[in-house]
Amino acid sequence: MEWNFNDGLKALTHMKMRYSCRSFEDKPIPEELLRNILETGLAAASGGNIQPVSMVVISDKEINNEIFNMYRQPFIKMAAINIVFLLDLHRMSILAKHEKAPYTCNDSYMHYLIGIEDVMCTAQTIETAVHLCGLGSCYVGSVNHGAPKLVELLNLNEMTFPVLMLSIGYPKDSPTIAPKLKFDMMVHMNKYRKQSDEEILEGYKEKYGSTEVPLPTEEPMRGEALERFKRALRTTYSEEESEAIIKKADENGFINRTQRQFGLHYNAHDMRKGGEEIIKDLENQKITPFYRKS
Repeated sequence: MEWNFNDGLKALTHMKMRYSCRSFEDKPIPEELLRNILETGLAAASGGNIQPVSMVVISDKEINNEIFNMYRQPFIKMAAINIVFLLDLHRMSILAKHEKAPYTCNDSYMHYLIGIEDVMCTAQTIETAVHLCGLGSCYVGSVNHGAPKLVELLNLNEMTFPVLMLSIGYPKDSPTIAPKLKFDMMVHMNKYRKQSDEEILEGYKEKYGSTEVPLPTEEPMRGEALERFKRALRTTYSEEESEAIIKKADENGFINRTQRQFGLHYNAHDMRKGGEEIIKDLENQKITPFYRKS
């Protein structure tokens, strides 16, 4: 295969314009193109080349509607294809059994971690291929929540678990590229560069600009938002401190972007609770990476 440096540079320029697409045309992806994209994903890096990854590629509208009903993100049912990426420790267990080899991948944190890395390598290779081919895509990281329903819907084996999903289709709207942190905040040469609080705060200010996020003005939405925010605050602050922060937010009529990020969007309390539930769901699938034997 001939390598062309200029083609590589063009691809890099194009990748810097990648974005999450949440609006798709009602248009199927040609079978040959989809196959090519999926084969590209199978060439992704894998620890020990074990490839503990499976993909469920869903074009069936009924199934995609079922998944939409579970996660309530409209682009899911708009997408031509939804790909559910699985950590698949079942397939290799069959080989190990027949080859009389020891097998603890489903009971080992190291194998779990490497497996998650492999899933992400495969998924990101596909996301990159999708973008380079002029299609749009958006990750759905919440498919591991409520996993039992997805396990049943997709007829998954034990020792398999949904890690994330990628919705794919032809973009309907012009891309909106999300702001990113500047190069020097994220890239460290040779050793980690210590940054002052001022540098970090300035970097986020440069990324986000204004940080004020208005609270709902009407009840019961406002009260529900403040109560949800307070539940998150209690994970980090005392009751007295939480009350003071809530009172200030209510008086101002807004919270800052970081408070929204970890108080409402990725609610600190709910994220912790959800993580506990996912660990239980993993155990139900016979995957116990956090189990300690005496």
